[in-house]
Amino acid sequence: MAKSKLRGGKKAHNKRVQARNEKMKNKNWEFEMLKRKIYDEAKARYEEEQLNKEIKITTDDGHNNS
Repeated sequence: MAKSKLRGGKKAHNKRVQARNEKMKNKNWEFEMLKRKIYDEAKARYEEEQLNKEIKITTDDGHNNS
């Protein structure tokens, strides 16, 4: 007897495949959302650093003018 018959046939097989694909899709979605969250946090941290960065003006022209 074929293994597909032992496990319920084509309909049961399709149901298992559909459940597997749905599970993989959800895990991929969770992963993408996690990547997006990390990106957004890093972007916010970078923008905050840029706002708080002081502009330092130096008069050092590279020459020794003593």
